[in-house]
Amino acid sequence: MSRNYKYTILIRFSSSTNHSIGSFDVEYPYSNNSSLQDKIVVKEKSIVITANRSKKTSISDILHNANTAMNRQISKSLAYYYAAVGEPNKITSIKVSRHLSGKLQEEESINKLGVRQIINFDNGLEHLKQINRSELETLWKESEAGHALLYAVTHLISSCSSSEPFHRFEALWKCFNSIYKLKAESTQDSQSLRSLRTHMIANTSKYPLSIAYVNPMTHDCIFSIVNWRNMILNDYKQESHSGYLLGFIERISDARLIKKIEDSLPIRKQFLDNKGHLPAVLAHIQQKKSLNVNNDIEIVAFMCLKYLYFARNKLIHAERVHPSFHLVKEHSNEELKIDKCSLILKLLVIDLLNFNTEF
Repeated sequence: MSRNYKYTILIRFSSSTNHSIGSFDVEYPYSNNSSLQDKIVVKEKSIVITANRSKKTSISDILHNANTAMNRQISKSLAYYYAAVGEPNKITSIKVSRHLSGKLQEEESINKLGVRQIINFDNGLEHLKQINRSELETLWKESEAGHALLYAVTHLISSCSSSEPFHRFEALWKCFNSIYKLKAESTQDSQSLRSLRTHMIANTSKYPLSIAYVNPMTHDCIFSIVNWRNMILNDYKQESHSGYLLGFIERISDARLIKKIEDSLPIRKQFLDNKGHLPAVLAHIQQKKSLNVNNDIEIVAFMCLKYLYFARNKLIHAERVHPSFHLVKEHSNEELKIDKCSLILKLLVIDLLNFNTEF
């Protein structure tokens, strides 16, 4: 079938430089023919998408209908652009045109005032510069991995462009959720998180950014931002959960975490004693105390897979007043704490993105 319609989408940005970011031949979304491809050229000042089609599509549909293939290419291009550039560049204009056999049929331009900006607030976009661009190329693919990465990157960018700490955390967790389920090839949170922790412990070299960040953190620094007591009371509510608590403790070797476990043992000591688990817990604590070794990847795993999962559940399941219900303009102590925790999660996400082609 002849593809006589040529569509061109030009998006311009406010960047002060115009280095080339990449030129890509990208599969048509929603097509079973992988040989059909669009051309996407990305520079710091512009994105140009060129698509040839056999079907006539209105420009309004391209811009407003998220189910069209070309709208999908726009989403991919913007996700790749902001993740690769890591700068809060504004979109200054959008122009879309349709030609038939070389003749202009329809054209529409949108100036800056008519654009809904992707970035309205910069909260750590510079961290995205640590993403390996070659690993980002997965999002161009029309595959399960490509779709998961596209969803993840858009939520990551959204997290970096929100002014509200808990909105940032919600978007970041959605990003992380998409990645860890792809990594584990599972739809279940608990199974996926267990699988990821196993990988993290066995492959510490894959997680350099998050490990480097937590390395200088002391016991007091960590637990100044973690509500440990609430987490333990929530996760091990019943005496019947004592076996799970024993398992959690026995997986820990990091000296900072062991100290917290020992100091807070009275919270669930009676439960553990009643179920006969207390001697094993005390023996484990003493053994790890004698070694007195920090294990940074355990801190990353605890913060992101255990503590923030607890925090996410409390927030998503509406088991509390939303933390943004805060009248004073300055951020609350709770908002400041979740922001510090979220930075560790963001760096873990970037570590995962940087080897996503190995999933």
